[in-house]
Amino acid sequence: MITGASLSIAAVYMVAWLRTRESPAYLMFALLAASISLVAVTELLMFRATTADEFASALRWFHVPVFAAIVSCVGLVHYRLHSTRLWIGQLAVGLRAMSLIPNFTTGVNQNYLQITELRQIEFLGEQVSIAVGVPNPWMLLAQLSLLMLLFYVVDATVATWRRRKDRLQRALSVVLLMLVASGTGTGVLSFWGIAAVSVVVSPFFIGVAIVMGIELSVDLLRSRQLESDLRAGRERLD
Repeated sequence: MITGASLSIAAVYMVAWLRTRESPAYLMFALLAASISLVAVTELLMFRATTADEFASALRWFHVPVFAAIVSCVGLVHYRLHSTRLWIGQLAVGLRAMSLIPNFTTGVNQNYLQITELRQIEFLGEQVSIAVGVPNPWMLLAQLSLLMLLFYVVDATVATWRRRKDRLQRALSVVLLMLVASGTGTGVLSFWGIAAVSVVVSPFFIGVAIVMGIELSVDLLRSRQLESDLRAGRERLD
């Protein structure tokens, strides 16, 4: 369901961007939505994995759309919330890109050198798989990237509230902060064996989608009103 909804949202925002070409934030959000749809697919594959190899493979490919999501999230914060410290977001992207190298060259992925067993836990009324294994030290690179992204979103959120921007931008900053914080928290707890929790970030995207959907509707209504006013003005001149 999340995959289907995310792809639909991505299509809507891509069309909106192609129509105007004046709001890069729409393009960034379309890419974020498409990335989250692929994240949801890999999360589902991990949930349903029956062997360590299946889980390791799904987790390995999970990091590819996560990288794309981080890139689009940095762009969305920059263009929509007008962040003043873009270099923090760029550092987050660079670190995440670097983490993809050990993801495909060390251990079974960037999180585990070896997965020793799968455990079943209950999640939303269903039994899902989580991995137990030997942590991969290279995982610190990816988690440092998430920490930088969290700092970047926090900085943009504080700046947005200080500038007293409209309520939609404030809401967007808060839900983006929740999305990044949830992904960082579940990753640390799960991959380091601190708590038996499943890796799931895609549901938190729904909050971002709702806020951006409202914002898009408002922008389109404003655009149509402006077109109507211009048309009326031309008719009066004629």
